[in-house]
Amino acid sequence: MPAMRSPLFHCPVCDASLDAGPRGALANQGFVRCECCSHEARWQGNRLRADGSDRRVTAAEPAPSLDACDRRMSTLGSLGVTRGRLLDIGCGTGRFLLVAKARQLEVAGIESDEDQRAQAVAALGIGMASSLDTLEPEDLRFDVITVWGALCTVDAPLSVLAWAAERMRPGALLGLSAQEPETRTQHRFTRQSISLCALRAGFEPVQVPARRSVANRIFSALRPGPDELELWARRR
Repeated sequence: MPAMRSPLFHCPVCDASLDAGPRGALANQGFVRCECCSHEARWQGNRLRADGSDRRVTAAEPAPSLDACDRRMSTLGSLGVTRGRLLDIGCGTGRFLLVAKARQLEVAGIESDEDQRAQAVAALGIGMASSLDTLEPEDLRFDVITVWGALCTVDAPLSVLAWAAERMRPGALLGLSAQEPETRTQHRFTRQSISLCALRAGFEPVQVPARRSVANRIFSALRPGPDELELWARRR
């Protein structure tokens, strides 16, 4: 796991100094912006929430649409995944896992919200972990791990991705989305900072086959939407 220095004055993604954090927080709705990687982390009281002490993960809001789930599964297929074991961290009610299960993947999920976890268990007919630390010992190697938006809600995103890397086979795929949820946001990612977070955790970004027109790609570059902060990577 990457070494983490004191969370009080350092960026949780690149570890750059954030000594001017309190002044930045006052100017940006409680968020501190890192000048090195452009990541923004919420300042809480006199510290950054980046120590990894909170091991719970819960789904981002809103839940992904079925179209988004299908598109992500199609991306998996284009990257050569048709079978194997998939873990969704912050799986919510299990919508993405249902789509993955229908595509013949063996699925598992982690969700800290009790009500959402109960709905996922009922829908999928499988047990569900409530935190990173409660995943069953036999569920420790995966071909795919996904974190759809939940990375924005945890204390220490780098710690979560390093945890995932330790539980993946070499060459396994990681799917990330940095769509900012409506509530509980602790981090605001950019393309630069989410890519750096994955690199530091032991992943290498992979090129996803383009399925959009040139005009749409140009528009997205000028005005990025939530899907533009998706990243697919392979464990080194």
